[in-house]
Amino acid sequence: MKLSSDHNDESAAGATCGFRRPDLASATLFDPDLLAAFRCAVDAYAQALEVSKRRGAVDDDDDGDGVPGGGEGGGAGVADPLEAFERRCPPGGERAVVLYTTSLRGVRKTFEDCARVRRLLEGLRVAFLERDVSMHAPYREELRALLLLRDEVPPRLFVYGRYLGGADEVEALNERSQLRPVLRRATRRAAGEGPCAVCGGAWFVVCGGCSGSHWLHDAGGDTVDAAGRVTCSACNENGLVPCPLCS
Repeated sequence: MKLSSDHNDESAAGATCGFRRPDLASATLFDPDLLAAFRCAVDAYAQALEVSKRRGAVDDDDDGDGVPGGGEGGGAGVADPLEAFERRCPPGGERAVVLYTTSLRGVRKTFEDCARVRRLLEGLRVAFLERDVSMHAPYREELRALLLLRDEVPPRLFVYGRYLGGADEVEALNERSQLRPVLRRATRRAAGEGPCAVCGGAWFVVCGGCSGSHWLHDAGGDTVDAAGRVTCSACNENGLVPCPLCS
């Protein structure tokens, strides 16, 4: 009687769950109805994922201001918002976004302002050239020449040969939803794109001629100092060279 009762309980449970017992003589022990339901769920997930990817592609192409982003310009009849800014073009910045920063923490506000502007550009996935004036004296001279020896404290942002300003000006543009239109011509970084394979995102590499010491030994010539060495002409004062790939 007990065995019969257990058998009836199991049959009732099977009827409640809605799936049949597997046929031991079939090629699979899974319930065909369960397999069909699983296939339907997988197909529905694949369709939803495809729709989500298409929607994401549309969002990336439209910056929210009605102007497609990432191209060389807007459509016909659309004024370029960059025309409203003063023309000041850093070397190599005719078709690039150039950000002058400093990595020195001596003045906390300056260092934090540089980080704020950098985060804004990274959040918009904008590809930009960062030029650290504290690590490379020629960059400092570039900035002084561009700003005519006035107010050259970084950060300073230049977009396609136009001067946008410092941290306050850039943040004000962003708060007024005007920064995206200004950057619409800029090249965009792909989602998940990693740092430069050469410098690792540091923008500089160690000089191979002097191994980063900025001195060459046993070089000969009239400029040799008392220690028998001469300054390396291939690197900057820190023994570094701008990354040949991303700078």
